[in-house]
Amino acid sequence: MQNDQERFDTLKKQHNESGYYKLLGMWVEAIDRGYARVLMHVNETHHSRYGTAHGGVISPLADTAAGVAVGALAIDGDRSATVEMKLNYLSPVNHDEIIAEARVINQGKRILLVDVEVKNTSGNLVAKGLATYVLTKISR
Repeated sequence: MQNDQERFDTLKKQHNESGYYKLLGMWVEAIDRGYARVLMHVNETHHSRYGTAHGGVISPLADTAAGVAVGALAIDGDRSATVEMKLNYLSPVNHDEIIAEARVINQGKRILLVDVEVKNTSGNLVAKGLATYVLTKISR
């Protein structure tokens, strides 16, 4: 049986090998119980016609960080899914690395509430979110 750190290392590797993560250019840097830190390097492929990162790039970064934080609390046989997410966009991003940090702030039997902050490398808040997740059993 894996200890927490071994499980977190395995989760990190699985996430970082995902084609979706590679497509968006994001990677999981850290996982702990109810916590995740996910990074993305923003470049011109992420830009809208205004020359800044499209909200459709920032949102999946926030959702991913929240989902990884929830997944770090899941037990074998559990699966997490986003129920709802609210994200406020606070400042534009051009060419920079952005960092999403997510913390589970409430956990019920099946429903979890997650706080998410997306910042740039200067520590400025780019987006702030609150997400609700559900844990379900994987049916085989």
